[in-house]
Amino acid sequence: MDDICVEGACKLPHGQNSSTESALWLEGLLEVGGTYRSRAVSAELYQTSSVIAVEKLYEASAILQKLSQVRQTLEFSQLKTSLEQKLLLALQEKNLNKTLLSYENLLELANSRSDAHCIQQSIAVALSFIRESTSAQCGAALEIQDTLSILQLADQLSKIGLLDIVQQVISRSISQYILSRYEAELCRATLFASTQVGVRMNVAPLHVLYESIHSVLLHIELRLENGSATTTQINELIFLDLFEAWSQVIDEALVEVERGVRERFFAQSKHTREDLSSLKCLDAAIEDTILVDRICKAQHSRFQKCLEKLPLHEVSLLSQLRKDCYELFPLLRKLADYYVLLEDRYLSSSALTFTNMQNLQEVNTSQTASTTLDDVFFVVSRSVRRSFAFVDPAVTSILLKNTSSTLMEFSKQYMDIFLRQTPESSARKFPELHQYDAYLHGNRKRSKRSDIDDLVIALAPINTVSIMSCRLQQLLNDTELLRSAIFPASAESDSISNTLKLIKSLSLELVHSCKDYVSNVSRCRLNLHGEVWEKLATTDYVISNEAYHMESIGTWVNDTLMFLLNDFCTASDVLTQENNELLIRFASESLSTRLENITKACLSFNHLGALRFERELRYLISGLSSATSLHLREHFSRLTQLSVLLSAETKSEADSYLTDMTHHTSWKLAENDVEKILSLRVDLA
Repeated sequence: MDDICVEGACKLPHGQNSSTESALWLEGLLEVGGTYRSRAVSAELYQTSSVIAVEKLYEASAILQKLSQVRQTLEFSQLKTSLEQKLLLALQEKNLNKTLLSYENLLELANSRSDAHCIQQSIAVALSFIRESTSAQCGAALEIQDTLSILQLADQLSKIGLLDIVQQVISRSISQYILSRYEAELCRATLFASTQVGVRMNVAPLHVLYESIHSVLLHIELRLENGSATTTQINELIFLDLFEAWSQVIDEALVEVERGVRERFFAQSKHTREDLSSLKCLDAAIEDTILVDRICKAQHSRFQKCLEKLPLHEVSLLSQLRKDCYELFPLLRKLADYYVLLEDRYLSSSALTFTNMQNLQEVNTSQTASTTLDDVFFVVSRSVRRSFAFVDPAVTSILLKNTSSTLMEFSKQYMDIFLRQTPESSARKFPELHQYDAYLHGNRKRSKRSDIDDLVIALAPINTVSIMSCRLQQLLNDTELLRSAIFPASAESDSISNTLKLIKSLSLELVHSCKDYVSNVSRCRLNLHGEVWEKLATTDYVISNEAYHMESIGTWVNDTLMFLLNDFCTASDVLTQENNELLIRFASESLSTRLENITKACLSFNHLGALRFERELRYLISGLSSATSLHLREHFSRLTQLSVLLSAETKSEADSYLTDMTHHTSWKLAENDVEKILSLRVDLA
């Protein structure tokens, strides 16, 4: 039996299909084994042959796997060779688009095998060409300002993982090109050049810089509307490089500008410093300083506008990018300080031209005060408007404070002259009334007038003060409008509002001075009419019926009317409109007060006399009112109420009038006034 089993084991199948044949053989062996002495021998033979079969199976599988790997390696090598040939052909053709396509395919092939080392040499050659070609293509596109095609190329490069080339080549090429345009424009002329209006600053390079920056940022903003994450990353790279290059240029430019202004106007040596009294030089320097400030702030604002739409990933850069322009460029702040000093000097020099005492005397005699002040306030208003160009409340506030000091000093010159003229001396220089053809409710014809040159000279300073107060008020109104428009938030402009109070205080002081002086002149003029007041004080208003019908209007009325109308006519020729209106108003008020005092102190009335007195007052008031467009009747309201009360026929009529009128807001008489007035009636006592 052992011999039979051994023989059966030796017949174990071999070969490719040995596994199936071994199973069949084992089955036959077991059948035979049933006739032998033990099945254990058969199981042992089966186990031995299974191990041999599995080993053979593994050997066959390994062979197949090796064959597959060889096939894949051959296919990879063949595809790699094909792509490298395409890449080589694209490089020979110097075709950037084909090169990028071949580079991308090679990169995908290497990534599929996780073996970038096998294409390292080809990639290195391709990257070198891509860098050079990208740089050349950027340069050509920038020459024709085709920013869009450059950004599209950046998109292509970023899609195949070449962001480093985007940053190192494209982004820097854009920045370098913008800088080269700026430097080329700067080379055409020096920073400061002599012109017909003095030395001027060359700001053309800054204008070119702004135009270039705006063009690039505009394309970035357009791409941000529907760009992908990769596009946003490209925009961020270009934006940051551009901002860094721009900051460097502005810093260098401001160094030159600051040095030029300092050496021209603030140098220690008088030999190198320009004459600060030259208004032309000062004005040119001020205009240029403002222009540099506005251009730099406009460029900074352009970056800020783009930054609002650009989501930056570098949070640490946001604080730097969002800095105020003066924080970012300290020299720009220094130029603003220079501006304030230059503008202050410009105002002082301008005012000095008009405050020369000899010139002031010429102004007084030639009646050109208004023109002179117009020139002064033109300079002042222009300076104030220019200060708002800095959009900085601190700059405007400092300038307004300096302006207030300059105007105070300027007005003091006129105030000193006008205070030398006493109201009494000015009142005596009014011409006397010579001949008037007729007076009818203020309609008069004048046939002859005396010379008024002395009066013109005497009143010219107060006219100038009046004009100055009006100009100050106009300056306040204009400045307030600018403040509201440029600094709508009240907190930003509190310093400006506080400084404006100084100018307003000066204006009110001048107005008060004019009122006091004109009031005193009108009072002195009425004092010169003393004979008429004496005539009125001695007039008897206790009259008979015959006397009442014989003389309707007293002579004092016509004399007073002609006297005041002559003064009004003269004042309209020699005073400003504001002072003329003040004189008429104060004269009317003084006349009303004087007539009331004379009436209470000197006169007595019966009913007919009171009626005549009332008629005379109405005639006087009507004549004065019709001579001017001003509302003068309100100045005589107390006198009118006095005359009406005085002319009551009986005590009961007077009481009825008082009952009707005392509750009205227009009622002017106090209780003691009423008692005094009624006591003047001899027939009511």
